[in-house]
Amino acid sequence: TDASVLTVTLDNLEEFVEYSIAVRGITVAGPGPLSEAIFNTTFEDSPSSYPRDLKIANVTANEIIVSWQLVPPIHQNGIITQYEVEFNQSTFVEVSMSNTTIVESSSLMLEL
Repeated sequence: TDASVLTVTLDNLEEFVEYSIAVRGITVAGPGPLSEAIFNTTFEDSPSSYPRDLKIANVTANEIIVSWQLVPPIHQNGIITQYEVEFNQSTFVEVSMSNTTIVESSSLMLEL
C-alpha cells in the first residue's frame, strides 16, 4: 500500500446523481487550494415510488385504456426504460352459499 495515497468513502449519496468532488489539504495555518474537481454519477437504483394518477377507460366490451403519470422524477432513481402493467381477472364461483374468488394474473411490459 502506498502511504502517500489516502482514500475516503462518501456514503449516503442519492441514486443516479452527478457529484463533483474536490480535495484540499489543511494545516494549522488554514486550508490550501482545492484540487481540480472531478465528476461522478452514482449508479441507478430501482424507483422508490410508483406511477401516479392511474386511470382506466372502457373502449369496447373487451378493451380498456390504461393511463398514468410517470413516476415522479425525484423517485425515478435512474432512467425508467419500461413500465409493467399488471392486470388480474376475477372470476366468482358459487360454492355452497358462499362466493370464492379465483384470480388469474397477467402482466404487460411497455418499452419506452
